[in-house]
This record gives sequence, structure tokens and C-alpha cells, in this order.
Amino acid sequence: MQTIRVVSLFLAVVSSFLSLHAATFIVPSDESLIAAADDIVVGTAVTSLVERNDRGAIVTRYTLRIEEVLKGDRAAGSYLVLTERGGHLGDSAKYIPGTPQYVAGQRYLVFTDASTDDITTLVMALGQFRIVDDGQRRLAVRSEVFGFDQNLEPHRELVRDASAFATHIRGVLSRSVGPSTAYFVDEPADRFEAASHWTPQVDAGRGIYLLSDGGSFYRWSPPTATMVRNGSQPGVDGPASVTKAFQQWNSTDSNIDYDDGGVDNSATGGLDVDDGKNAVLFNTALQPPFSSAAAIGGITDSTGPSTFEGESFWKIKEVDVVVNNITISSQNCLNSVMTHEVGHTLGFKHAAESPNHADAIMNWQVQCGWNGVLKQYDKDAAAVVYGNGCSLPGITTHPQTKTIFAGATTSLSVTATGTAVTYQWYIGTAPDTSTPTGTNSSTLSNLSPSSTTSYWVRVTNACGSVNSNTATVTVQACNPPSITAQPQPKSTTYGTAANMSVEVTGTGPLTYQWYVGNTGDTSDPIAGARSATPSIALVATARVWVRINGQCSPPADSQAVTITVTCPDVVVGTPTATGFGANWTLNVTASTTSTGPLKYEWFRGSNPGSSVAPKVGEGQSLPVVVTGVTQFWAKVTNACGVSKASDLVVVAPCQLPVITTQPADRTIVKNTSTQLAVVATGDGVTIQWYQGIAPDKTILLGSGASIDVAPLTSTSYWASLTNTCGEISTRTVLVSVSEPTCNAPAITTQPTPAQEVKGGSTVTLTVVAEGTATLHYQWYEGLSGDATSPVGTDSATFTTPVLGLSASYWVKITNGCGEASSATAQITVPKGRRRSTRH
Repeated sequence: MQTIRVVSLFLAVVSSFLSLHAATFIVPSDESLIAAADDIVVGTAVTSLVERNDRGAIVTRYTLRIEEVLKGDRAAGSYLVLTERGGHLGDSAKYIPGTPQYVAGQRYLVFTDASTDDITTLVMALGQFRIVDDGQRRLAVRSEVFGFDQNLEPHRELVRDASAFATHIRGVLSRSVGPSTAYFVDEPADRFEAASHWTPQVDAGRGIYLLSDGGSFYRWSPPTATMVRNGSQPGVDGPASVTKAFQQWNSTDSNIDYDDGGVDNSATGGLDVDDGKNAVLFNTALQPPFSSAAAIGGITDSTGPSTFEGESFWKIKEVDVVVNNITISSQNCLNSVMTHEVGHTLGFKHAAESPNHADAIMNWQVQCGWNGVLKQYDKDAAAVVYGNGCSLPGITTHPQTKTIFAGATTSLSVTATGTAVTYQWYIGTAPDTSTPTGTNSSTLSNLSPSSTTSYWVRVTNACGSVNSNTATVTVQACNPPSITAQPQPKSTTYGTAANMSVEVTGTGPLTYQWYVGNTGDTSDPIAGARSATPSIALVATARVWVRINGQCSPPADSQAVTITVTCPDVVVGTPTATGFGANWTLNVTASTTSTGPLKYEWFRGSNPGSSVAPKVGEGQSLPVVVTGVTQFWAKVTNACGVSKASDLVVVAPCQLPVITTQPADRTIVKNTSTQLAVVATGDGVTIQWYQGIAPDKTILLGSGASIDVAPLTSTSYWASLTNTCGEISTRTVLVSVSEPTCNAPAITTQPTPAQEVKGGSTVTLTVVAEGTATLHYQWYEGLSGDATSPVGTDSATFTTPVLGLSASYWVKITNGCGEASSATAQITVPKGRRRSTRH
């Protein structure tokens, strides 16, 4: 589906003015634009993306790389995305006149509007300036600007000196300068106008009146529509304006048949939504960027393209006219506006874009005094596009200027539209008809002028004629090719290209083709060998030569030379075999200096290279099944046919280890150890133990049928059993670790509580206690609990020093779980006896 909206912008004017201006701006001053812009940047367009927004309307999102920031918070080197209404999406399109487009690689000075969710160019085309170079300086050029200045005088768009304009913008923003015209260049902007994707490149035919997209024009087929109405316009008679517009277009010499379908309040789609209804909507608030428009009319839904009498058209399916909620100055003005906008729904473009437009309802400037009455231009447009009116021929492709060498031939052609056209070619510059040439054909063939000559063609039918552009055939002198250095013989190995060369003089461009064979034999051209210095890869020794064609005859043929191709040897490694039981895989490696694939073939037998050995398969790796000891060997052949046989590889079936007793899970007390063990049968079994879950081999613990482990926390273990046949794994076992039980010391036998000894004697005291882990003993002199005088060693037994006086002793017993204190052991020494020295 093709969607396009053709827009005319109307500014409300007071009743003292006699005209409205279609697609017309009241152009603000540069100072007003500078103040209104959210950002002012210089950047280069990078990419564009056409998509539908959340309302289903086609928009184009242009990405610009910012080079300079004149206003706003953006940074040089960052990217700015501008969203503009319209674009081409698949088989759908939308076009709004006055909406700027950004061409990749083009530099722009841009004023932005960030008042909506999507950032747009400020005031449509008024906020975009292309940066162009006229060979002397860089200029800022604004396009598609029609209307009045702030004094309501006709606006004349001038070019700006880009550097001076940027300086002025900075000065305005810094308030260091006021309004100025010093940066203007007295050149009209249309001198630098860029070609538009939307501008049809035609000279005559229906296309001169119609809007286009991609070379196809918009046209009803047939031009029949019933348009409903919704709403009313304050101060004027809206339905009367619709009736007037329909009467004017229906009365032309055409098939146009528009009908008033009456009021339909459900017709609300308007410009943004394809609701399947042709409608005129009155007093409807238009959203940006159309908010300053009085009315917009155009094609809301179309499909195609299709052809009609040799021309390509988009088929119109739905049209709409929307009138803004503003006051229109008079009924005459609304009638002219409505007739103009209905013309857009018929696909007609503005008359200012076509020849012979003069006075026209479809012109840029619509007179209120015309009261919606069509002018001759509008009637002609209706007759040509939709009626039986005569249509001039149109030239869509002009003859193109060419350059040939003396003695060569060329042709010129023209592509034209229209019915029953004839062609007359002329020598000279259009419109000089003094020297006719050629026949009634769109192509002038077999041209071989002796000197530079100009040509043009006149295309004629019953309606008139149109002249083509002048095309010049420039004739240059030509020298046939001549070989100055012949090719030389080369030697190379198979798969390696020989670098050949030939040196030639002559008028170029020259073309080359190398051949296999003797000079003159063109039966075997070498693919891709089409230069003076090709790389030629042959599969066998052969002779080659080259033919050189220039811009004039005869061609030059070189001598034939030999490229000698040798085939390199093949180096084969020792084959290997991996597997177990009956299933094995053979493998061999080989190398050669030639390019191309190697062919691997496997044979069974004890004599490598034997021509009678049975072949068992192909491939660098080959799976085989054996039932007993078997010998194999491989033959490897390179791309040029050299073969080598490998050594023998012997395959003997064997048995993997068999586990008869798996290791068991264990539970231990922390700081103790346990033993893990596996029992297996098989020859040459190697057992390795790992910490972790099989097959994790990160932590190797040791080798053997058993291993002692003492983990501090619960840990998993497993063992790998291997022999020459392969590897198997035990189950993963878990050694769980528990904390030990802790008991405080408890005295089961106290030291002797009371003793009497003679002076000069010693006494041995003993205590018996129990408790978890190691017990520690500390003896003290004094009553139990008095720890001021420690004596003795860390032992359950304590021997006193030689006693001369009575003394008391006790012991404290400790471990990690607590302590216990003994009772007091009282030792009495009777008085009057010899006193000992206390230690």
C-alpha cells in the first residue's frame, strides 16, 4: 500500500488581503529562528531509516554526526536523530511538501524543534540549510521556501555565507550583535537547488501535472470518489465550498466524478490514519508541523504502481482534505482553497512546478477573487490526465554524450512517452534542423563520425513535438596495441600460480585474454586471466599466450611460452589407532607443498604400498571393527597424483578394567582420617584418586588401590582406572566430617587431704581426672582457689620441696571445654623440728 499526503500551507489573513498563498510561509527573521531553536548544529547526514510511528504514519529518521554546536547542550562527535514526516517504505510512501530531507554525506546547518517526543527540523524547511561550496567559499542554502517576509512583502530567499552566518548566530546568542544582513550573498537559492527524490524528471506528458514518487505519478483509475464531510468552519459555508470545488473539477473535459456524500461524523482519520473514507474535515486542530497551516489536502492511501498508455502511475485509493481550526477571511477565499486542495486529491501538483502555469487554481498563489473557479491551466491538466485531451510527447531519457576513437562506432538513443510518436534526428545543436539524419527510430545506430559531431532528436505526435538535449560524440585518435615486452617461460609447483606479464603500448583502455595453446589458438581461454600481469595456476605443464585488444584494430598476439608445472612429494606421518574392544579409529596425518585436497585411503595387510591389499575405507580418520590382531596402513595422494604409503599400525582388541568393589562412603570425626579403596580386575590397570565429583580431575591426590584422606569438612572423592584399552571411573564417594564431643575435666580421685610428716621430708601428691582431649594440670601452694603461688609442672603428680613447716597445696585441671579445682591437701610438720629452706 502506498501512502502519501500532499500538503498546501495556508496562513490566515485579514479580509483586506485579496489572496491566500498555497504552500506559503510567512518567513521569520533569522534572529527569530535563532531564538526559537532548541539546538543549532552543523553536521553531516550519516544514515536514514524509514518506518511507521505509533500512529501508523510513515516517518523518516535521519541520523546526523554533529561537527559543531552553535546552540544547545549537544557535543561535537555525538549524533542527532531528526524525525520528519514522509518517506518511502516498501510499496508505501508519504510526501509532504516543505518537509526537509537529509542526504547521506551532505553537510547541513540545522535548527531543531524538541517540543514533541520526536526531534524535528524547526518550521519544516525553514530550519534546514545545506552547506555547499561554489568554488570560492562555503554557502548555507535553504530550499523550498515560498511566501512573505515579516512585512508581508514577497519573500526572496537569498544564500548565506556559511562562516559569516555561524558568526552571526553566536553573536545573537551572546547578545553582542543585533539584526544584520552582512552575511547574505546576493544569489537566489534556486541556483544551488539539489535534485529531489520526489521531483519527476520529465519534459511532457501527464507527468508534468502530477505528483510523483520514484518516477511514478499519482492518478485515479477511474477518477471517481464520494467524499463525506465532518464538522463545520466558523464564519463560512463549508459544504458550499465542497460543492463548488466538485462542480469545477467535474465540469472539465475529463472523467472526473466527485460526489458529496453528506455528513459522516465517524470520518476522523484525516491525514494520519487510513480509515477507508474519502473525507473533508472542517475546523480540525492540526498538529505540528502543520499547526500554522489553514488547510491540507492530498492522497492518504494509494497502491501500485501500474501502467497506463506507456506511463507508470500509483493508483489513488483514499483522499482527504483537512481545514484547520482558524478563521478564513471570506467565502470566496474558502472556495478557492477547497478547489485547490481537491485538486491535490486528484494528484495534481502545484502549477509553479510545471511549464505554462500562468494563472491557475493549482498555482502557489491562489486568488480569493477567483472564487474557486478553475483557470485554463487547471482545465488542461484535467483533460490531459483524466480525459481525451491531447498529450504532448515526453522525454524521460535524453541522448547521452559519448567519446569514441577514430574508426569506432557508437549509437545514441532517446526514451519518450506519448501515443503515436515519431522521431527525427539532426546533426548540430538543438533546435537547429538544417541537417537531418537517421530514420524514424528512438535509436541512431552505427555512428562513426570522422570528427567530433553533435546530434539531437525531435519527438513528435499529433499534439506537437518536444526537442531532446544535444549529445556530442567526441572522436579521438587511436593507436592499435603493440607488444613491447613478450611473456617469458615460468616454472612452478602444482597449485602455485605462475606470475605472467606482458608490456603493451596503444590507445586504451586495453583488454587482455590469456589462452592455453599455441599463438592464435583461442579454443581454451584461461578463466580470470584478463590483465597484463595475471597469476595463472595450471594443473599440468602447458604453453600459454595472450591477445590484447585496443580501441582500434588489429589486436596484438604474444608469443606462446611454457609454464612448467612440477608435482611435489607427499610426507606421511605414522598412523595411530585408538579404541577398545572391537571398535577402533585409525588416524594419519600428511602434508604436501601443493594446493588442493589430499586423498586418504586405508588398506588391511602387512605390506604397505601393496597393490593387492584390500581397501577398507577412505578419510583421514576411519572407524574400523576388529575381531583379532589386525594390521592397517594408509595411502595418501595429493591433488596432482603423487602418492605415499604410511607405516603399519597394529590393532589388538583388549578389555577395560572391571571394578569388583566400589569405594564406600565414610563418616569420620574432625581431625581423624579414613581409608578409601577400590578393587578391580584387568591387565595393566593404573588407579588415580581425585578430590571432587567424577569426572573432575582438577585435584589429583595420589595413585594406588587405596588412599588415606583426612578432610576437615565433608568432601567428595573418586578414582580413575585406566589401561591400554581406555578408562573407567568409580562412583563418587562422600566422606562426611563431624565435630568431636567435648567434656570438661572431672576429678575422680582427690589428692590426700591431710598428712603429717617429719621436718626435712618431701610429699608426693596425686590427682586422678577424666575429660575430653588433653588435660592440663597446674599445682598451687595455698588453699584451693588461691592461685597466687603456682608450683609444680603440667602433671597429675606433684612432689613438694623439702618441708620444714606445715604447708597446703591444690591443683587446677583444664582442657578446651572447661576446668576443675581439687580440694586442699594439708601437710602438717610438728613444731620443734628442723626447718627446711622453701624453694
